[in-house]
Amino acid sequence: MDGNPGIPTRNPQQDNAQKPYQEIVRKRLGISEEFFISHSETMLNRLRAVSKALTGLGSEPSSLPPRRGPGPGNISFHVQDIYEPDISQNLINICLHIASSVVLLESKAVDLSSALDSVAKEFPKVDASMVLTAATLYYIMHDYGEALNANGDLQTIHKHFDQMEWLIGRTAMDKLGIESLKARAQAQGVTPRC
Repeated sequence: MDGNPGIPTRNPQQDNAQKPYQEIVRKRLGISEEFFISHSETMLNRLRAVSKALTGLGSEPSSLPPRRGPGPGNISFHVQDIYEPDISQNLINICLHIASSVVLLESKAVDLSSALDSVAKEFPKVDASMVLTAATLYYIMHDYGEALNANGDLQTIHKHFDQMEWLIGRTAMDKLGIESLKARAQAQGVTPRC
């Protein structure tokens, strides 16, 4: 462990070979490990709040969790504030916002521009900015979520993104090393619950 005590820099079970999604986040975007160590708990608390809201969704606004002020990590949204007929899409957008904020705020302008260019060449049929966002969100959820034992809390989000093929398609997911919950469970010899 480096940096902040109690916050691992990587998932301890992760193999030493860097996966393509990790390479995009760390090398092409140039986002430092220190940034993730410093901010992973806040990001994961926000993702946990989204996951909890997704898990508790009903078809009527009255079935939504009551408003009680800021949630974990002082998250500043309330489910009722964003209620629309498809609230789950709005909650998914919050996940994308977290990841895209990391991409936009933490990568250097030159890194972002060159990352977009290289990803556009590597994934010509997929929006390059979506590839960067999906890789970053998966990095946050997989590398830090599991290291902080939050992966159970985040399975609902992971399941929603799996259903949408992480908005980049199965081919790009495979190329990036983004595994669906079902594939991960099968690889571990567990019957998937999704």
